[in-house]
Amino acid sequence: MNFIEAALKYKQVTLAVLLMLFAIGVNSLLNMPRREDPKITIREGLVIAYFPGANSAQVEDQVTKKLEQYLFQYEEVDKTKTVSTTKDGMTVITVELTPAVKQPDIFWSKLRHQLLISKELDLPKGVTGPIVDSDFGDTEAMVIALESKQASYEELKTYARKLEEQIRTLPAASKIKRIGDQQEQIVVSSGSERLAQYGVQLDQVVQLLQSQNNITATGEVKNEARKTSLYTNGYFNTQADLADQIIGTSSSGAIVKLGDVANLTRNYAEPESIITVNGNKAIMLSVQMHEGNNIVDFGKAVQKKIDAARKLIPSEIKLTTLVSQPTLVDENISHFIKEFFLAIASVIVVVILLLPLRIASVAAMAIPMTVALTFAIMNSLGIELHQVSLAALILVLGMVVDDAIDVR
Repeated sequence: MNFIEAALKYKQVTLAVLLMLFAIGVNSLLNMPRREDPKITIREGLVIAYFPGANSAQVEDQVTKKLEQYLFQYEEVDKTKTVSTTKDGMTVITVELTPAVKQPDIFWSKLRHQLLISKELDLPKGVTGPIVDSDFGDTEAMVIALESKQASYEELKTYARKLEEQIRTLPAASKIKRIGDQQEQIVVSSGSERLAQYGVQLDQVVQLLQSQNNITATGEVKNEARKTSLYTNGYFNTQADLADQIIGTSSSGAIVKLGDVANLTRNYAEPESIITVNGNKAIMLSVQMHEGNNIVDFGKAVQKKIDAARKLIPSEIKLTTLVSQPTLVDENISHFIKEFFLAIASVIVVVILLLPLRIASVAAMAIPMTVALTFAIMNSLGIELHQVSLAALILVLGMVVDDAIDVR
């Protein structure tokens, strides 16, 4: 007795197995990972080093060649496709990995670590880096803006950090980046006449401030009972601490403080870029998701964290979701599933009306069963629902219908 005869003979067992498989397929459809685009493995990265003051020939000879020689020691690096660009003061090496590298992130992490500790490079003093940049395939799941007209950048930064701490507790959350953060600074300004009045040199002030604003190991005091560490008090915590810093004595022997010879003002450093949302100054949080998660469920979880953070944020600071892949993916997949099952239902109705009942019933059962098994197999193989997989399902819909009614 072959498999087909056994299936026909034991109809109850066959129906039970089919119902179980159908339930697995429906469960897979509801819970399988979803995203907008398929994951693309990018095997390119940049290794960047800066050498201020050096011309292109000096950078090429003292930095680029040494970096290339070091990188070509790795078997993962494709020597034929790795190229370098040398300019005055910097070098950029575009590193291409071989197709055999299936997990490029592991190699880039290893390379970053080795470049930090390697003694083989022997780069000249004054070189900044090398820096490894490989984050080209990352896709932002959500971009959230904190905007306000009244709040300062420092306040926006504080509340952005609170929202960041809320989202970071989600297991599916990957990278969270803060964009548009403005660095606060204290500007010390003075004139030569004012410095000369107190007999203070500019170099003297700069060196003193640099030496005072460092945290260094001071030592420890030991006795038979205990050991006590000593700490310095030279770190400036407030603007008043900086103004009260003693920088010398005048010709009359009076103590001269920094506030006596200079004006101190607090402002923001010159920004590389300024972000505005709805005409208001803003700070943005970009949130990425770990691979293999359902982005729709992730979006709902992030939204709950946003709602919780709103209770901690003043009303004058508005939270705005600028980019939401979960919403887009949910709309696309929901629309596809609606149209897909509408087409299946239409075909089933036509088959039942035009074919004999027994043949029509077989075709009507085969179509949804085939689709359910397809989702179950996709889920078991780790294939996510995204634009490409949905397009493939649309293409094979005609084949599913043809196979179901092609009864000879």
